[in-house]
Amino acid sequence: MRILLFLLALLVSTASAWPGNPGTCDVEKMSREGHGPSKSTCKDCYSITSSIANDYLSYSLKVTGREQFQGFLLYVQDAANNTVGSFRTYDHFLYEPVECQEAVEFDLNNTIGHSNPIMKRWPVELGWTAAVTEDEAAKFQPGDKLTVRGMVVMDYDHWHIFPEFTFSIAQPGAEKLKLPAVHDTIPTHHHEYPNKLFYTVLVIAFIIYNGMSLLFKHLQHRRRQTREKQTTFQAAATGDRTILLRDW
Repeated sequence: MRILLFLLALLVSTASAWPGNPGTCDVEKMSREGHGPSKSTCKDCYSITSSIANDYLSYSLKVTGREQFQGFLLYVQDAANNTVGSFRTYDHFLYEPVECQEAVEFDLNNTIGHSNPIMKRWPVELGWTAAVTEDEAAKFQPGDKLTVRGMVVMDYDHWHIFPEFTFSIAQPGAEKLKLPAVHDTIPTHHHEYPNKLFYTVLVIAFIIYNGMSLLFKHLQHRRRQTREKQTTFQAAATGDRTILLRDW
């Protein structure tokens, strides 16, 4: 049983490359320092599209891919490579803001990342706005170019950098204008995801552990019943001997 518990702890500890929040906002730095070289390639695996939401400063971003994933990181930068804007709409169970040193302002949800290592599916849909106040809105003009950068992680050895996606601030008054997706073909690794085997092994280990626990409890119960019967029998035997001696 101790061996099973040790194996479970070992499997869980090696299950993901990013167990919680990514902890950084630099895609290039993460690919260099957080992971080793990618082990395979994938062409046209991922794409990013955008469309106007409530107003010309608010956009819906949609990221699509193929394999299920654990880690996720996405942010928007201006022409000077400053991280700008704020993610306002997202799945709060799967994702959360990541504070970045590169951000122009803090506490504005400039960068979004995963909040836990559970398996996630595509697409990822996010609501992003360039500005939430009039002072911030004054910094953006129609036609300003913005670039979406990001990264996805399946496990430590399998990760992808998204192709950079560029879109422009629309004209005020534009109604739900669909901006075309612009995605490049980039070499990234694409292996059959190995964590399916991990979850299979984990489930089997839990089943074995629970089965052994139930068997252990059953054996303890049987031993306790046996001891009680032996005690009762011994007491009865002692009583019979006492009666015989008294009668004699």
